[in-house]
Amino acid sequence: MNPFGDDYDDKINIRFEIQGHGKKTILINTYDDSVMWAEIVDDVVRAMESSWGYSFNITDRHDLGVYYPGKEDGSS
Repeated sequence: MNPFGDDYDDKINIRFEIQGHGKKTILINTYDDSVMWAEIVDDVVRAMESSWGYSFNITDRHDLGVYYPGKEDGSS
């Protein structure tokens, strides 16, 4: 018996839409539930960059996400 229900398929489904100035980009991806958060963020950032032709210059030393080291101590 699956604790998440019979419809649980070990996948993460992402739908990201950005629209403005007459442009619209929709990213629809499915990932294994073991995916690293950075892989999902990378895909979203690539969709935004390709839509606007602008690079966000995000590197590995940037901590992206809801939780990151130092969040509670006010550092960034």
